[in-house]
Formats: sequence, C-alpha cells, structure tokens
Amino acid sequence: MLAKIYGNPSGAEAFAAGLLHDIGIFVIFRYFPLEFDEILLLVNNGGMSLMAAERALIDVTQSEIGQWLAETWNMPAELVDGIPYHHPADAEDHPEIAMLVHLSDIICRMFHMGSDGDELVPEISQDAIAVLSKKHPMFHTRSDLNLESYEARFSAEAEESEAFLNLIRAA
Repeated sequence: MLAKIYGNPSGAEAFAAGLLHDIGIFVIFRYFPLEFDEILLLVNNGGMSLMAAERALIDVTQSEIGQWLAETWNMPAELVDGIPYHHPADAEDHPEIAMLVHLSDIICRMFHMGSDGDELVPEISQDAIAVLSKKHPMFHTRSDLNLESYEARFSAEAEESEAFLNLIRAA
C-alpha cells in the first residue's frame, strides 16, 4: 500500500521485506525460549523496548539475526536492507525499501495489527523523512505524513487480505 502511495515500483520487494523484517524474533523464540520469556518480562514489566531488552539479555537483536539469516539465505539486497533497518539511513543500498518497512511497522502498530512483544508505537525516524523528502519534497516532518489518515485504506487492505486467506482456507 505504501509503495503505491509513495510511487515506489518495488512493491513486491517492499511487501516481502515487511513480512520478513521481524523474522529474527522467531529465531529467538525457537532457540532461546527462556531468554525470550525474560525479554518479554523486561519489555512488559520493565518498560524497556524490545531491542534494548534483546541487547541486554542476549547481546544481539532480532534485527541483526534477521539480517544474518537474509544474507545466509542469499536473499536479494533489497530484502537484506529491509529486514534489519528500522532506521532507513542505515540502509545504504536500498533506503527506500527500509523506509517503507519502517513506516509500515509504525502503521501496523498504530492500528494494532500484530506485535513483536511490546505495545510501543515507534516515532517516525528523521531518517525516514529524509529518504522520503528526496523523492517527495512536500514531506519534511512527521505531521506532513499524517499516517493516521491511512486508517481507512489500511483497513480495506486488511479486509482484502482476510478475504484472500479465507479463499485459500476454503480450497
């Protein structure tokens, strides 16, 4: 949806990167179950962000694990950059894909679609604004983006996805 809105022709890559960007969480859950429980305790009771809790307990973040997996699996560079970089300026080769994943993550959290362990809605990074303003000069601040205005469109996309999943389940 965001790739269409912001004129990015790599909609499929952005979609795949969005699906995979939290894949490292599954690795922690599967291979470090005790630490995963402790991480969630720090997040829910200690007020830490998920990434800070991961760093404190296992000295690696789910983003770093996801990047390692993507590189190990020889995924395209667009996906490799989209997985670990919630801050698009760090994605040297494909900052626009990382920006789309970053904004998508924020929108999903705003509208309570999924969670990676905490209920925090991250702020839009200045990096994302910088990446977006290169292509769309009208965007200079978070309020210029007005992500809240996407609620109706987001809901329609979610309903279409649910209808598609129901078709698959019925088959």
